[in-house]
Amino acid sequence: MKGNAIVLILPASVMIGLFIFGYLSLSQEEVVSNEELQHSLTINNELIDERTLHIEWKWGDFPEDGIRGNDFIEILLPDDVVDELNDHDVGVHISLSQGDQMIYESNRSQISANGLIIAFPNEVQDEQILGPSGEFTATFDELNINDFREEIEIRYFHTWFDHQIELKPRVDIDQRLIDEGIQSYWIVAS
Repeated sequence: MKGNAIVLILPASVMIGLFIFGYLSLSQEEVVSNEELQHSLTINNELIDERTLHIEWKWGDFPEDGIRGNDFIEILLPDDVVDELNDHDVGVHISLSQGDQMIYESNRSQISANGLIIAFPNEVQDEQILGPSGEFTATFDELNINDFREEIEIRYFHTWFDHQIELKPRVDIDQRLIDEGIQSYWIVAS
């Protein structure tokens, strides 16, 4: 029996070592909160033609504290363009995806105090996660975006609080978030 002890001790010690190494590896994995998510957000925008702007976004991580509420993307435009703009001048298409599958579509937008704004859900529904990945296309009927391309700014608003902020004409989303007392949000501008 003493000669067989090594046959029992060696595999047991290897298993214990693997368990400890695995535990340490998993416990050192970084987790991301909603507040830190802004550092892993990727936003890309490109001009498709002189009238169409295309925006894509993707989160690099998923927050450990879950998702809920609505997120917003606002295209900031020059004041003189905003003053002349109305809902009939812009066509939009919003789609959210999970992997290669499109899971949400909308064509709703609103002229904001600073440009054009969309809202989209940021939640888990059944097996689908809405919000972390999507794209937004805006086509301006009477405008040539090249005339003010350098002045355009894209702002992504992420919230992680259930709220019922409606997008009304000429809404100032910054002020609406403050007025509603929502403190659980951040903005990334590009």
